[in-house]
Amino acid sequence: MAPRASIAGAPSPMALRSPRHLAFFDRVFTRFARRHLRAVRLARWGRPDLPAGDGPVVVFANHPSWWDGMAVMLLWRRLLADRELYVPMDAEALGRYGFMRRLGVFGVEPGPRGAAGFLRIAGEVLSEPHRLLWINAPGRFSDARERPVPIAPGMSRLPELAPGGTFLPLALEYTFWNERAPEMLAGFGEPIPAADLLALPRD
Repeated sequence: MAPRASIAGAPSPMALRSPRHLAFFDRVFTRFARRHLRAVRLARWGRPDLPAGDGPVVVFANHPSWWDGMAVMLLWRRLLADRELYVPMDAEALGRYGFMRRLGVFGVEPGPRGAAGFLRIAGEVLSEPHRLLWINAPGRFSDARERPVPIAPGMSRLPELAPGGTFLPLALEYTFWNERAPEMLAGFGEPIPAADLLALPRD
């Protein structure tokens, strides 16, 4: 299916996404991470293990740090690059980093109208089985130890948009140990079929 030229008057993230830009910024982000991170560590149990077959994927992660945006590129390119990546981002912040629109990033406005816009674009993204929507589930920065884990309201609507899809949890944390530079710690959890989530009360 060809990407629509626009969604609600805004350029479609499918139309703006550029594999050439993704390859270039993967190199940029990798060099930056090598300079400023001591390591990126994936738990032995934490490699993504998606089921065989088609269907869109939603990676939903916690949001403990500014580094999470870097984590998307570093982990996606090395572990999930067979799927076409799209990422929501605060619209005001995206306005300061316009190049990210070429990486599959799309803006989300605050408030109910913004939530409706997010769900509209998410539905378009998840309409194709080879696509991946990567979201920070809390919708805001939150400490990795915060309990209960915060989940933004729009997150609970996504299984309805992709009933044949798979939801893949991701835990992120950053620690300095005894070093000046932090380590990025990551681990993907067990994949969850959207149908299993649809069987649960939304609350």
